Amino acid sequence: MQRTVLAAPSWLLRNPNHESSLARYWKSQGLSAATTADQIIWEPYVWHVTGNVVMTHAREELDMERIDVSNDPLTYSMDGDLLYVEQIRDRSGRIDKEKSVPLLNTMAAFGVDRRRTMNRFFAKANDPSENRVNVQVLSMLFWASVAMHVQTADTPPGDRR
Repeated sequence: MQRTVLAAPSWLLRNPNHESSLARYWKSQGLSAATTADQIIWEPYVWHVTGNVVMTHAREELDMERIDVSNDPLTYSMDGDLLYVEQIRDRSGRIDKEKSVPLLNTMAAFGVDRRRTMNRFFAKANDPSENRVNVQVLSMLFWASVAMHVQTADTPPGDRR
């Protein structure tokens, strides 16, 4: 039976307390920073390969095969549309591509140094920021949230059906 994981919405990903709770979850796994990053990267692929689906909060299915075989750092839907981790719309209702934040693929989301990115993420576990989460880490938080939901698929959270 095919199951679906819905990613967290951008307003939740921008919340520093949510970032802190994600950091606590991943830090509690007891793995090194690099190994944790690897796990966050491969969990969505394993979920997909076993016949399941990953969707954005807007219910757009991610093209996981395209992410796997393409060198493109961006993520696309099964319809071929560029996906955004945070969409900003103009007055006419169209996506403002200059202000919106595109969803980076699992590899690009961690930047050049995965270990450093994860250590900074782990630091947020007990010390959440007082400001909204920086847009530069939204894609990483998107994938961390998806991977967490994949791991806890037997205990349904509110944003998964």
